[in-house]
Amino acid sequence: MKGKYLLVYGLIIIYTVVSVLFLQLAPVSGSINRINKFIYDLKFNISIAGREKKKINDIVIIDLDEKSIQKLGRYSSWPIAYYGEVVNYISEGGAKAIAFDMFFTEADSLSAEIVSYYTDDVSKKINLDKEKIFSVIKSLNTEKIFADALHNSKITTLGAFDNYFRDELNLITLPKNMLQIPINSFPYLPKIKKITNPNLPIKSLSDNANSIGFGHISPDDDGTTRHYEPMFIYDSLLVANFSFQLVLDALEIDSISFTESYCKLYSKSDEKINIPIDEEGRTYLNFYGVKKTFRYISFSDIIQKRIPQKYFKDKIVFVGSSAIGLHDLKTIPIDQNYPGVELHATFVHNALHNEFIRPINTELQIIVLVILVLISFYLFSRFNITWTVLLYPIILFVAFIGDYLIFSSFHLLINFGLVIYFSTTSFIAIVLYRYKTELQEKMKIKKTFGHYLPSSIMNEMLNNPEKLKLGGEYKNVTALFTDIKGFTSISENVEPSELTKFLKEYMTELTSSVFKNEGMLDKYIGDAIVALFGVPLDLENHAQKACIAAIEMRKLSHKISDKFSNIEHFKNLITRIGINTGDMITGNMGSEQLFDYTGIGDNMNLAARLEALNKYYNSEILISEATRNELSDEFIYREIDNVAVKGKEKGVRIFELIDLVFNLKENELANIKIQFNQFNIILQNYYSGNWKLANENLGNYLEIYSSDLVAISLNQKIESFNLIPPINWSGVFKMESK
Repeated sequence: MKGKYLLVYGLIIIYTVVSVLFLQLAPVSGSINRINKFIYDLKFNISIAGREKKKINDIVIIDLDEKSIQKLGRYSSWPIAYYGEVVNYISEGGAKAIAFDMFFTEADSLSAEIVSYYTDDVSKKINLDKEKIFSVIKSLNTEKIFADALHNSKITTLGAFDNYFRDELNLITLPKNMLQIPINSFPYLPKIKKITNPNLPIKSLSDNANSIGFGHISPDDDGTTRHYEPMFIYDSLLVANFSFQLVLDALEIDSISFTESYCKLYSKSDEKINIPIDEEGRTYLNFYGVKKTFRYISFSDIIQKRIPQKYFKDKIVFVGSSAIGLHDLKTIPIDQNYPGVELHATFVHNALHNEFIRPINTELQIIVLVILVLISFYLFSRFNITWTVLLYPIILFVAFIGDYLIFSSFHLLINFGLVIYFSTTSFIAIVLYRYKTELQEKMKIKKTFGHYLPSSIMNEMLNNPEKLKLGGEYKNVTALFTDIKGFTSISENVEPSELTKFLKEYMTELTSSVFKNEGMLDKYIGDAIVALFGVPLDLENHAQKACIAAIEMRKLSHKISDKFSNIEHFKNLITRIGINTGDMITGNMGSEQLFDYTGIGDNMNLAARLEALNKYYNSEILISEATRNELSDEFIYREIDNVAVKGKEKGVRIFELIDLVFNLKENELANIKIQFNQFNIILQNYYSGNWKLANENLGNYLEIYSSDLVAISLNQKIESFNLIPPINWSGVFKMESK
């Protein structure tokens, strides 16, 4: 009995050491970070869905929206005086602060052609010296009106930006109204992002603004914005984000300090607020809802004085844009088109009301993980394998519920990636211990994957069984779906023996192409083949491998069709293929009785939808933009549409995969490039809603390329749009069926 306990304790110690060492590996830590982001986004979506819309009264956003552009004309042509009128109107109403989430780096100016035109026009009507007229018109600008408004209001903050595409430091003298604190005055500083090439407002505006700050909020590496950066480093100075500057002004902050966990703000030596930060000096944004949770007022309504001035009394006012054409829409956990200005407004409200999301401290996180590991080891080792497998997701689910309740009730953030990691690794440790021998593990792998993987991958897994990650994992994979056009009709009209003979050769040949290109056979569904590239072992160029396999499959399909051409229904056989690359959950989605290693998630579903879309576009191989982005110059393809598949609002650019460059002769390749360039021009007209021009160009195009079935399908669509234009066309075609 004593020996048994010693064995268990030894196993726990070995497990702990190995698990902590694995945490130091970049792939492991990267996976945990991705899981953390996924869980974080999920918690926000759940909490927002069950929450009443928050009423925010102290912050308002003046919106350069579509209505303003419609009423005031093209945004780039607006005189700077407009902003001066807005500042005057709002400040006279008693606003507490005004902040512009936009950059004024160029003064009003007229082109030489316009100046000359107006000089000639005025000189014909007024008997004045032409040179004087030219001089007056050329000097026209309205920035002084804006500058005077800034000077008089004394409450306005302007934004600067960093041209970070330049690596070298571009040293300039920052204006006095920009916060500048020497970094050597801080005993500790996080790894704060650096400004390399600052671009400031024009001098007349910069000199008259109350303050200036940098207007940047960077997304995470997956493109989703979750964090806010209060401060940046420029040369040897600490400078502020312009919305952070509003907080400093509102709370009358006169000093700042940093610890490893907080940015501390002081006013007259009293600690005002602690902003929780990470090692990069960022804080999590606590979102209150999807876009326009704050009160939005159209910019044109202020210009036209439709909102009473008194409405703005004691309010913090942001000026920014929600218009699609002004390109300031961001992706956040709960919204894919969230105005950038609302990110700044969210931080200010978080700060003024102390509603930050606070990661739990390291000591408490360790205590939580130790308790979790002990419970996991106890439960996993106490019950048989069947119950252990059942307990694993139950433990994770219970842990997630607890994590969610803590998050939604107290705004505390637990590193749930570590919870999953230690739960999973403790589960794996117990399972491996129970199997005891490497031989048993190899037999399990061989039994599981023998029919689904090429021999090279099978041998690698048998030699290194630890590379097989049990359970589901979030992984970047390429999925491939195939289907035979009209197979239902074929199966109804062909003798069973002939159909069986055909399917055997068809499946064998096409599956060999999957294996040849290091893919994994997921399953057969009737005549359809589902394959994954990049699992169960990592494959660096899995998207390219999948596309090569698809091109080979198409050729094999035609070859087999010719071989069985003595049977009418097998003539001119077409295999439709859909390919998509992206993150999906891969792993065993089956049961203890039936192992089913597959992938699930939106990206898996999209590959299936792309296969089905071939029918609509008269194509054979369709790939997503994500797959296209992974391809080298060896592939020939063309963009054919931007589609929102059924059940989705966001469009996906889709491409027809044609062939490999080296499969074509030089003159064939040149002709295809000419053809696709012409097709792309038509496509751009289609995206912009210029149906008439697109229709005319397509007519000319089809006179030359009459056999282009994809172009024919596009022509049919454009002709229907000419008759009945789609409502709110944004260049995205929404499929109403699968």
